[in-house]
Amino acid sequence: MSDSIGESNLYVELQNRGLTYGMASNEPLAYIRHKCVIIIPDPQYTVLSKDTIHYTTPDYWWRQLQYMLYLDGVKVHQSRYRCRKDALIKKDLEELGYTVDRIRYKKPTVKKIREIANQVEKRLLELGYHKRVN
Repeated sequence: MSDSIGESNLYVELQNRGLTYGMASNEPLAYIRHKCVIIIPDPQYTVLSKDTIHYTTPDYWWRQLQYMLYLDGVKVHQSRYRCRKDALIKKDLEELGYTVDRIRYKKPTVKKIREIANQVEKRLLELGYHKRVN
């Protein structure tokens, strides 16, 4: 599932709202500009050289909607290098037709997680998502 407390708490909040149907979590994506392939982590994967492939792992990914969400903790994503890299990944994915949201947060408080869930829910509904409650 997810790697951080913030990601775990957001997952629970999204699940409670019926927003996790069709969602993948922390699934790797390899892409080449103007071409996109999903790869399963495999040590035998040698089709293309690594310097021609870019890798990213969105925190949450609704494939049918082509929507990716990155939940970026400030501690990890504050350096100039990381901000530049994050912006390039977002740009590349948007050029491939994905809608990409990067949401930064300092502390995963209950209030902040609910605010983020509100943003995600609004975006999903704009993209045509249909809620499914268990």
